[in-house]
Amino acid sequence: MRSINLNDFIKVGYVIKSHGNNGLLKISLEKNSNLKEWVMFLIKQKPVPFFVEEWQRTTENEAILKCLDINTVDKAEDYVGLDILLPSASIKRKKGALDIKLIGFTMFDNEIGEIGNLLQIIEMPGQTMFQTVYKEQEILIPAVEEFILEINVKKKLITLNLPDGFLELNV
Repeated sequence: MRSINLNDFIKVGYVIKSHGNNGLLKISLEKNSNLKEWVMFLIKQKPVPFFVEEWQRTTENEAILKCLDINTVDKAEDYVGLDILLPSASIKRKKGALDIKLIGFTMFDNEIGEIGNLLQIIEMPGQTMFQTVYKEQEILIPAVEEFILEINVKKKLITLNLPDGFLELNV
């Protein structure tokens, strides 16, 4: 049986406060997330699953959440301040958007070898760019599927297959 690994989840928000008398939670959402089935609360640094009975957005970044077995104000107060997690694979992303957790990963090209560390992910109109330093020059690399071979979270490595001469054009 596989245990629940914290690295398989991403923080999508946190509990702001209890709401009403029936165990409702007012939450802040940091990602465009779907909370229709279940969520994980980070309790003592471990993800603990809770079934979602219902939820409704109140603003772009806030919602009211009702979880099974959280039925009183006192019980709801126990969850105030806790992070809300979802499996990384379930997060809705804009096409081409990448997770900010990649900052600091080593960027590696199959032909050239190590390029540098990812300094920033820049959302530009029509395209997302990786910012890095290569041969003491700051460069931007399009973060497109055609260039990205693998993102290894455990090794903190982004493996790329850049077109011949791409890096030399930018330095």
